[in-house]
Amino acid sequence: MAKATRRNPAAATKRARPSRARSTGARKSAVKRTRTAARKTAAAKEKLARKRTVAKKTRAARKPMARRAPIRKRRPTPRTPAAKKKALATKKAVAKKAAAKKRALATKKAVAKKAAAKKAAERKKALASKKAAERKRIQVEKAAATKAAAVAREAARKEAAAAREAARKAAAAKKAEEAAAKKAAAAKKLPKGVVVCPLSGIHVTPAKPNIAPKTLERLRSLLLEERERHVRQATELQAEADALANEREPGDTQFDEESGEGDTLSVERERDLLLSATARQAVEEIDRALVRMDAGTYGLCTPAGRRISLPRLEAIPWAELCVDCKSRGERRR
Repeated sequence: MAKATRRNPAAATKRARPSRARSTGARKSAVKRTRTAARKTAAAKEKLARKRTVAKKTRAARKPMARRAPIRKRRPTPRTPAAKKKALATKKAVAKKAAAKKRALATKKAVAKKAAAKKAAERKKALASKKAAERKRIQVEKAAATKAAAVAREAARKEAAAAREAARKAAAAKKAEEAAAKKAAAAKKLPKGVVVCPLSGIHVTPAKPNIAPKTLERLRSLLLEERERHVRQATELQAEADALANEREPGDTQFDEESGEGDTLSVERERDLLLSATARQAVEEIDRALVRMDAGTYGLCTPAGRRISLPRLEAIPWAELCVDCKSRGERRR
């Protein structure tokens, strides 16, 4: 073997290298195991020392306390009367001082309590004033908002009413224009001598009265009789209404034509006044009929000159309208 090594030293070196590496790894593993064992030993020693300390403390706690010798009380030395008096005076002074201190403390507490109560009352009053001011502010804001809303609604209502009125006037004007245009167109197409009655819208041929003189005189007499009767009736009814008014006492309810309130006398007076006004209106219509009779137009319908039938004149001698114009005029109302 020595011979081979001498002959080939490189081969010998190659064979020695793996064994060297194995020895280095073994050393490292041994060192690591040694350190781990040392750490475990130290931890075990520390744990044992803690256990011993705990055991010592437990034994010390369980060990009974040593008995103390009883303390002998000293006998009080006999006091002289002067010492007793002085001790009593000292005791009274201490008690008086403690009482004064107690009173001062109570006074101090009362003052502090009173000051705290005063501050609390002031804070409560300030808070109440603040809340009242806040409520007042909210009420003012609400009132302002309500007033603004009411003003806005009123303005909108007036604006809407104005718009409706303008629309109504425009529609009425348009309708009047259309009616005028229709009348003009109808007048152009109407034959000669024919007109359209403005009240009834009927095509009318104006005519002259055809009442006989005797009939006219009879109707005149009838008109005068009716006039005298209506005048007498209006006068009597007015006198009765005045008499009813005079019969009332000063403290009674006044007559109110608009509200319709009052007692039986009030109702009777209103009825008499209404009938008196109707009779006076009939007198005015009779006077106009007499004027037309003198002018030679009696018996003609006033809007377009159409003849009024004799039976209507005999029934109502002061009639100004024919039957068609009267009925259509009442329907338009």
